[in-house]
Formats: sequence, C-alpha cells, structure tokens
Amino acid sequence: MDPLDPCLAITPGTPVVFYEIPSALIQGSADFCAGESVDLSISVTGGVAPWTVNLTNTLGQPISVTVPSSPFTWTVAPPGTTLYTITSVTDGNCIGTGSGLGSVTQQGVPFGIDVTVTPDPTNTEVVVCFTIVGGDQASYVVTGWPGTLTGTQFCSDPIPCDQGTYQFLVQDGFFCITDTLAGPIICNCASGAGVMTQVAQTVCEFDAVSSTPATGTQFDGNDVLMYVLHTGAGTSLGTIIATNSTPDFTYDAATMDCDANYYISSVVGDNDGTGSVDLGDNCLSVSQGTPVVFNCLPTATISGGGPICAGQSINDSLF
Repeated sequence: MDPLDPCLAITPGTPVVFYEIPSALIQGSADFCAGESVDLSISVTGGVAPWTVNLTNTLGQPISVTVPSSPFTWTVAPPGTTLYTITSVTDGNCIGTGSGLGSVTQQGVPFGIDVTVTPDPTNTEVVVCFTIVGGDQASYVVTGWPGTLTGTQFCSDPIPCDQGTYQFLVQDGFFCITDTLAGPIICNCASGAGVMTQVAQTVCEFDAVSSTPATGTQFDGNDVLMYVLHTGAGTSLGTIIATNSTPDFTYDAATMDCDANYYISSVVGDNDGTGSVDLGDNCLSVSQGTPVVFNCLPTATISGGGPICAGQSINDSLF
C-alpha cells in the first residue's frame, strides 16, 4: 500500500483491548480446634480487582471467595483437617490459574480414662492414676494435684483421705478443651478392736484386775493395740482412768471410787509415735469393755470399855 496514493481510503478502526490474565496464590498453615476459624493468605497478581478466586479442599468441597484487594486475609471455618488449593481466578475479563497450598489441621482433645484410686496400707492417703488419650501427647498438662506424667500415664502424689474428693484438669498445648476428672476419696477403715469378754470382773479395793485379751482384732499398716480402763459403757471410752499394753489394771484411789462401774476395752488405731493409739484417728476402734468393779474394803470400829476385875466381862460396841 502506498500511503501517498491520492486515492487512499481508510475506514474507522475497531477498538482492541488486551487484558492481563490474573493469577492467584494461597499460602498459610494453622492448627485449630473444632468450631474455630483460621486465617489463610490469598494474593492475586494481574487483572483488575475485585477478583473471584475459586478453591477446593481435600474433602471435595468447592469454595468461591471474593478478593477485593491483594494480599487478602481469608478467614475460614474448616470442617476438619484439610488442604485448600486454587482451581481458578477471574476478574470478569479473563480466567487465570492459581498455585500454592493452604494447610489446616484440626487438633484432637485429650481426656482421661481408666481412673484408679488406690489407698496406702495405712488407709490414710490414696494415689489416683489414669490414662490420657487424644490430643497432643507431647504437650499434655495435668493440674489439680501434684503428680508424675509418664507418656500417657498420670499418677498423683499421695492425697490425704480427709481431703474427701479429688479433681484433675487435663489439657494439651492447644487448649482446645479441658477435661475434668473428679470423684470421692474413700478410705475404708480396716481397724478393728475385736471382742472383749463380757463376764464381769469383781475384785477388792486396791487389788489388781485382769481380763482376757481381745479376740478378732484387725490392723492396718500403722495400727497398734492398747487396753484402756475407763468409765464409758458400750464402745464409748468415757473418762479414761489408765492405759496399758495388756488388759491388767490396779485400783488408784486418787482417780477411782470403789463400788463404781469401770470397763476394760481394747482400742485399735494409728500409732501416735510413742507406741500408744492416737485417739484422734478417724478409724479408731473401741470394743465394748469388760465390766469391772473394785469392791470397797469393810471397816470396823470398837467403842466402850472401863476397869474390870479378873473374870468379869464388859459390854463394848462394835460397828
């Protein structure tokens, strides 16, 4: 074509626009608890905002996200552990492709099972043990009472029986949930004072009295046995007069009355550190005592008198 041709004719041109094809990138990874949301990053280059980014996850769920500007923080509530990938991106003019990967991991929840409560031989304290399952084993945390966590097994330090109950909180480092383990502390008393004879013992004032030893006594790991002379009927000690390692006692005029009723009971309970029974022991056992009476000694008085001759008699009073 000769542009200098005097017969040259040019028609109006058809407008042509070449749009840039957008491309998108998804990035990020996160751990989450069930029901929580996580943030992933979507970046778009090329094209004109806003863009529509189409994604899918490894659960096969299609997702469409409007991206008003780039980079964009996409907040999503995952249905579970999954990966997100971009299938396409469009700005209304052109369709582009995507790349990258968004990874989210749903963390499990730890909880305790197989709880055991084991009393010690003295029935004064217990050890609570349980197994932890679920969650992140590497970051298990147990609170509520000191103890030792070995792998998935937790055992408490000794807990006194008079604590009454135990409670432990089980978590891991993701703190998705706190599992509570609680229950009663029951320490069954093994102490038994046995049976004392109920045949009454009667002796004279200032004499010693003995009963047969108790039969059928029972002991836990730190129990001892002693015998008590006291004023209480039944299994009540009343006022304690004396104690002994054997059921043998003597009359004490300073603390006792003749012709009064006393009892010799066997008593079983924790050792108070001196070999005697701790009378404050929660598992203290007292037998029904052998009845004892120290009879008062008789007394006599003579009065009267006066001078008499040999072979005579005189009247005196004796009482």
